[in-house]
Amino acid sequence: DILDSQLAKWFDGFVGMGSALEPETGRFYAMVDYGLQNKEANLDDNYVLGFEIKVREGEVIPEGGLLVEAYCSGLSTEMHNYGQTSFDDGSRNGSISDMAVSPKLIVVGSFNSREDWICLDGRRSYYVANDPDYFKPGYISGFSSFGTLADGREMPMVVAPGATVISSFSNPYMRASGSADNLLSGNIAEEVRNNYYIQMQGTSMAAPHVAGSIALWLEAYPELTYSECIDIVKRTAIRDDAYDRLPATHIGQGGLGKFDAYGGLKEVLKLGAAGIGSVSADRTEPLVVPAGERLFTVTLPGAQQLNADLYDLSGRRVVSAAGEGELRLDCAGLAAGIYVLRVNSVSTRIVVR
Repeated sequence: DILDSQLAKWFDGFVGMGSALEPETGRFYAMVDYGLQNKEANLDDNYVLGFEIKVREGEVIPEGGLLVEAYCSGLSTEMHNYGQTSFDDGSRNGSISDMAVSPKLIVVGSFNSREDWICLDGRRSYYVANDPDYFKPGYISGFSSFGTLADGREMPMVVAPGATVISSFSNPYMRASGSADNLLSGNIAEEVRNNYYIQMQGTSMAAPHVAGSIALWLEAYPELTYSECIDIVKRTAIRDDAYDRLPATHIGQGGLGKFDAYGGLKEVLKLGAAGIGSVSADRTEPLVVPAGERLFTVTLPGAQQLNADLYDLSGRRVVSAAGEGELRLDCAGLAAGIYVLRVNSVSTRIVVR
């Protein structure tokens, strides 16, 4: 009664509690369900709801202490000790969705690719957060969930661009919601309708980057197995300075690093060049990727030592490079046009713009 009367001074709402003993595991579960709204006397949050876990008098505490795991929904609740030494602070470790914990999944977190964007009305919009690194480009997104599972697995596996991503926006939803030009980021007009684009952020934006890239890997090498794919994702993940700056309390939030679509593709093509079973590949095209203004990286799956020569359409050799693993082909002095690139004994065409 005293608790109820004290609570009623500062809040409107309810607090409920339930408990159960799980028969399969023998573990005790308790749930606190509440919905509270500050009264006028507590608009400055001088009072907050907390809970204590007490052991009954005479109860034997196991050696090593009493292990209690507490979780909150994360949608409307966070656990903070507010500087009170008798209370524990919450941790983001464990916020990973239960949909992501099944085996044979590639679980993807988010990192920031941008923190601002231009809207259709021409104005620049940007995110605001108390933590300056929450949406900072290159950093792991502050909202990206993570967790260490009971079997020791750490989720997510990798992170990919998830904030901010300009993505397609439902035309019917746009009309129903009345989203204005100061929110939308793009518009492509067709005869029958307008196609809109809007900024979005979340791991739902990051996961398609990985799924689409792996689809391309499978197109390059359809025999790629799940185990091979996982191995390549792990080996090629990038750990940069922003990754290394993760606080100790958030280790694991960045997975093994940032997903490297290009680095992974090179590894996939190596598998394809090695052949399938007893059947070996007789020809593999050079992989040429723009790396800057009139600068390209060149690899040839299955070949470690590379010799590259670039010819103009008159047959004159204009650029040469040699080395191991990957070459950088500098075409800064060339005129724009089509050229023939010969890497070892294999030729392909490239366009210098």
